[in-house]
Amino acid sequence: MAVDYLYSLGHRHIGYLDPDAYEIRMPHAKKRHQGFLDAMADHGLVVEDKWIFPFEERAALYRQIFSGTAPSALVINKSDYAHILMKEAYEKEILIPKDISLIAANDRPFNPFLMPPLSAVEIPLEQLGARAAELLLHTITNSESSEPL
Repeated sequence: MAVDYLYSLGHRHIGYLDPDAYEIRMPHAKKRHQGFLDAMADHGLVVEDKWIFPFEERAALYRQIFSGTAPSALVINKSDYAHILMKEAYEKEILIPKDISLIAANDRPFNPFLMPPLSAVEIPLEQLGARAAELLLHTITNSESSEPL
């Protein structure tokens, strides 16, 4: 969804900010990263290795912005990381979205109130939780059954 949105805005050079070293091992982080790669392929866009940034190495992103070699947009694994990036960009006088556009996963209620507002993909946590509860109840009540979900 994030790549689709950026593509619709005309971005063709899109990078990705992975989470920190601890969180990158989590299944959801791996799925988001793979989703980014899949979406780029769906649009026929090349994924440049130099535009995949581990969170701890975001200084490389800033160097690319200042040298004019950065992607035009960045998909960020989650909003929490985007907030840190936006603060650091402000301190470094990097203008969002003029110098680089951002979009993150995990929408937060205050994202629209940031300056500039942060675009984010909403993760339907309430729906995911309800579905997880349904699956759990189904498993508990049908533990003797081999009936598929």
